[in-house]
Amino acid sequence: MKKIFFYTICLCSALLFATCTENETLSSDRLTVDKTSIQASAIGGTVSFGLYTDARWTITSDASWLTILSPSGAGMAKIIVRADINTLPEDREALLRITAGEDVLDVRVVQPALTPPERVDGILGDDVNACPVEAVSLSILPVQNALSYIWYRDGLAIPSGTATTLVVTKSGDYTVASVNPAGTATVSPVKTVRITPCPPAAAGAIAGDGYNVCPEETVTLSIAPIESATAYQWYKNSQLIPGATAASYTVAESGSYTVAGTSSAGTGTPSPVKTVMVGPCGASIVDEMVGEWKATETIGYLNNGSWTSTPSTFTITMEKLNATTVKIRNVAGGRPAEPEVTLIGQVDLATNVLSLPCQVVTPNWYSSSERTTYFIAMVYNTFLLNMGIGVTAWIDRTAGKPAMNIRSGNGNYSYAILMVTDDRSTGGSRYYALNTRWEKQ
Repeated sequence: MKKIFFYTICLCSALLFATCTENETLSSDRLTVDKTSIQASAIGGTVSFGLYTDARWTITSDASWLTILSPSGAGMAKIIVRADINTLPEDREALLRITAGEDVLDVRVVQPALTPPERVDGILGDDVNACPVEAVSLSILPVQNALSYIWYRDGLAIPSGTATTLVVTKSGDYTVASVNPAGTATVSPVKTVRITPCPPAAAGAIAGDGYNVCPEETVTLSIAPIESATAYQWYKNSQLIPGATAASYTVAESGSYTVAGTSSAGTGTPSPVKTVMVGPCGASIVDEMVGEWKATETIGYLNNGSWTSTPSTFTITMEKLNATTVKIRNVAGGRPAEPEVTLIGQVDLATNVLSLPCQVVTPNWYSSSERTTYFIAMVYNTFLLNMGIGVTAWIDRTAGKPAMNIRSGNGNYSYAILMVTDDRSTGGSRYYALNTRWEKQ
């Protein structure tokens, strides 16, 4: 019986030892750890193990290259140890001693010698840039044991290239090598990159007045800086202006002006057209037009073809900017009273014709869903507005002060020098304020 009991004790002890070895655990009466040996990376970093006890404990190390983040405590804990990089040519070991009351356990830390990192398999990224960006981003996958990297262009090291990514702004053959204190790996396969210069971006709107105001007889136009442009090119009526290559241009002649950015890569998209009216500062027929004009006769057209009489007290002012340019502004009366409209027109001194553009303004006096078109087109002495029939205007001085009378080409109706049109977005009714006679005040 004693022999059977002895063999039973031996068998249990053997099973207990085998279990501890498989799970890498070690214990005493009041202290247990889940690992008896841990391995740190050759390049350093942290490793950990579990400590289980109901007592206070302390941990010490016999190696200066190990740092215990929490060298003392009480109860169960996760112990984290930081290892320095191993720059020695061989593996090294250290012993961590854990003391909890009268219980003592040791945990072994093993760190292999550092070896040179592996070669970078390949470089990721585009081979050419896509405008408007004049650069390409290259990258590599991290290499085990690599602490840094060296990028090369055409075999020459790039001082700023030490990470896993590199922004390339120059054409060339690029390679990269992984590095640590044990050595530098062979460079990666070559990545050929071609950076093509991009033409300048599209030009924005031209700044500057669309007319000169006396006593100035020129207008200065300018353009905001254009991305990638090294110079500029100005055009008049779509024709290149020789020597006009700065960011600003002084206009001395009426015309339609544009500008585009230029560089060695080409010419960018031109700006929107800027129409400029430049006139002399001497006397002209425009002087007689300066002042306030009041509409004294008006007819109306309302709701899909039903003619009605509509009284109006529209007043406009004319202001001389130069000998060939006039500013007209509606200032009071009539429908709609808002918003105010200001138009700039130019006089042809050979024919005394004054023409002004169409102005679209929203919202209007009907509702915000409608569109209001203010249309002023007149001729001093003769006037023709394309409304399906010819319209003529003339100056009448028999009343002692200038007045303008307007009539249609067929003589049936008199049409306005100022026409206001409101179109509902649903295709509904239209309203015209047609002013047939204007008197200068």
